[in-house]
Amino acid sequence: VRVKVDDFEFLLKDEKGIKIPFKYLSKNEIEFVAKEVPSIGYKTFFLEFNGVAQLDLISNTNNPQNIIENEFFKITTDPTKGGAISSIYDKQAKREIISTAKGNYGNEIASLKEELTRKNVIYPAWEMWTTGEKKFSTEKSAKIISSNINEIILEGELPNMQKFRQTITLHKGIKRIDFKTELIDYKGYNELFTINFL
Repeated sequence: VRVKVDDFEFLLKDEKGIKIPFKYLSKNEIEFVAKEVPSIGYKTFFLEFNGVAQLDLISNTNNPQNIIENEFFKITTDPTKGGAISSIYDKQAKREIISTAKGNYGNEIASLKEELTRKNVIYPAWEMWTTGEKKFSTEKSAKIISSNINEIILEGELPNMQKFRQTITLHKGIKRIDFKTELIDYKGYNELFTINFL
């Protein structure tokens, strides 16, 4: 759960009065894991103001900026390859999920030029035709905008000058990786975008 808050001097508790750990994404936004929420219904959490600031912005001082991890995964990004993922290590299975031995990366953006020049052809929405022209985010470097132990935000530019922002997030207690890709001020046309995990 991510929620906006007006102040940062409070405790977060569930309906039984049990304290819920949370972290600050900014001074006015927190994030926490809502456990045991029923499939039908809801669960209520309470902010209890206590007058004691407990700012908990987790830093990445012990890890390199391009690495994030939790108890399930360790993820390494490569800013020289557009911020693409060079390693996802599954700590429970004790194995590497992505192999760059053949030049493959994860979370790579591909821009594919659409083929829309055929005459007398109706292009159904479920069919995608491309010209074969393609560009990849790994062709240029990206910059790390923000990094802490559980989340990294990178910004880069595709070879066609299209800017993008990617956020990779891990959560404590959840065996899941969240990915978000944004195209910044997109003004192009006749392009398909995909995210590659090879």
